[in-house]
Amino acid sequence: APALKLVHMECYHQHRRFHRSGNRCAPVPCMLCYKDDYEERWTCSWCALRVCTTCRTGLERVPRRSVQKLLEMRG
Repeated sequence: APALKLVHMECYHQHRRFHRSGNRCAPVPCMLCYKDDYEERWTCSWCALRVCTTCRTGLERVPRRSVQKLLEMRG
């Protein structure tokens, strides 16, 4: 998976809007949990964070949709 960068950690729009994207032709692992499969991914329209459905749901439950807080909660 591509490495997380500052733009992903401090997203200007706080990951407010995600777009669904296919993951069949050129599969990319989830940038948070590294799940590597062919399931759809969700891409933040501002910072291009690309995550699986499970991580997107988790991120939406964290205050201000903070990637850092989600990763801390997961240990």
